[in-house]
Amino acid sequence: MNTDELAIELLLDLRADKSLEWLAKRMGASKAQVYRWEKGKNKIRWDKFCYLCEVRKREIPDSYYSKDGGRVNYREVTTFIQLLYKIVGESRISSELGLSRHTLQRWMRGESMPSLNQMLALIRCSGNFMLINFVKCCFNATESPLIQEWLKKSTKELNLTYDYPEIAALLRCLELKRYRNLPAHRDGFIAQKLNISLESEKFLLELCAQHEIITFSGSKYISQPEGLDTAGDFKKNVSIKRYWLERSLIFANSLERPPSKSLFAHNVYGASLEGQKKIKDLYHKFYEEVRDVISQDSAPTEVFILGIQLYCPSKDEILSGGALKND
Repeated sequence: MNTDELAIELLLDLRADKSLEWLAKRMGASKAQVYRWEKGKNKIRWDKFCYLCEVRKREIPDSYYSKDGGRVNYREVTTFIQLLYKIVGESRISSELGLSRHTLQRWMRGESMPSLNQMLALIRCSGNFMLINFVKCCFNATESPLIQEWLKKSTKELNLTYDYPEIAALLRCLELKRYRNLPAHRDGFIAQKLNISLESEKFLLELCAQHEIITFSGSKYISQPEGLDTAGDFKKNVSIKRYWLERSLIFANSLERPPSKSLFAHNVYGASLEGQKKIKDLYHKFYEEVRDVISQDSAPTEVFILGIQLYCPSKDEILSGGALKND
């Protein structure tokens, strides 16, 4: 289900057994306008949707991301987009939503407002888990079979990425230029790229196809446009990091000598408060620049696993592409 389809289902679910006239009166809109929203002919503005949720006593949840120790509510559009810029990057947001940077900047400055459809796309851009969480919080008691089916399918897909960490890497393989240029799927291509067995490759492809994470076009496999993310369950996300770290350490242990430009060393250092702040700022900037490079790279040839953490033992503070603090 794409965000346009989801927006229609959410609007229908909100109206439920109420008439178009009832809803139009409370929204200060015409019956025809509400009808066009529900048919997808016009798109309801996000602030009007939030007011509709208020009328129907549905709570707009907080974003998974936080600012200065406090969660940001999705009603706070400008603050949420500012956070999203730091986490995802402007290029990716602009590309995935098909919007100009000028439009995004106007939203950030509060000069204009995204539609419900666009806001759902923004939330999905921050991670599919975020969209699942939003719908569950706001529409937990929904009777819409389409939404219930979407939630069930999306949750199952998310759990698969936790149970089989290689799935995320497999999807990246299907996006590689070399794979897309193949005349047909070649057994062993993914196995070679991920250094797994051919049996594992076939098992993962079959599993993903079974759950409609990928489809077979007749000659090659294609991943779904929404993709998958592993955000959400912190403990399970840590287990995925552990899996890839152990894989990399097994490889490192097999080496007879370090590479000419070794990246295996752990740099232990002391730093003042001012130095710590500068290092953290550089660390976050590094991830922002990496995301920009990835979003602008139109012809990837290899799959990489990036796992760099900053850890302060005395504070029990970990930075891993974003500050995570053990309170």
